[in-house]
Amino acid sequence: MEQIKFQVEFDRVIDILAKEIYDSSYALLRENIQNAYDAILMRSQYSEGSWSVTNDGVIDVQILPDTIIITDNGIGMSESVLKNNFWKAGSSGKKTKLAMESGVVGTFGIGGMANFGVSKKLVIETESVETNERIISDVEKSKLSVTEDCINILKVSPTKDYGTKIIISLDDNVDINLEHAKQYLSSYVKYLPVTVKINDEVISLLSITEQFEDITASLQKSWKQYQVKEYKA
Repeated sequence: MEQIKFQVEFDRVIDILAKEIYDSSYALLRENIQNAYDAILMRSQYSEGSWSVTNDGVIDVQILPDTIIITDNGIGMSESVLKNNFWKAGSSGKKTKLAMESGVVGTFGIGGMANFGVSKKLVIETESVETNERIISDVEKSKLSVTEDCINILKVSPTKDYGTKIIISLDDNVDINLEHAKQYLSSYVKYLPVTVKINDEVISLLSITEQFEDITASLQKSWKQYQVKEYKA
């Protein structure tokens, strides 16, 4: 009797998994922003009041024709977190004491691999507030493997520029429209108490007055739709 190895086209599996979990390419942007916000919450908690979410936290998104760059000045990742959480599908770094005290939101648990639903290459630059480690890591989707080392990890000199930058090289068949991205993401981030910028335009930090006006307009719209429906009935 012959025995053979169980084989997986890993890049294809990740592609299918990401598309099953996330409803669109824009949802992956949302997930990255959520992770960035969680990192900022954790830095604020870790700093014990010397660094705040609203006054100091920034999430910057740059949408270019074939690249997306998402930068945050959150807590950053140590080598251990990068290896055992970000690059490890099914593992979560959001179950630690610090994460729970920070009130972070859990994810679907496929970590950085989720980005390969839209990308052909991923580059991570991160510096940890907790360990002062600065690391650059990258991998190409076509080289992903569960049997061979495929992810590059390089430790470099720390700069005290804490946080994480994710550089996503988009697949050739993926098109992220800037205006659509702003419209999609603003509905999720406009009430966040942290600066979120897309191509240098702030789309968060709505004031209490603006929030009230936004909710009022939404209720008025719903009421008008209800009246039209009742009239037709």
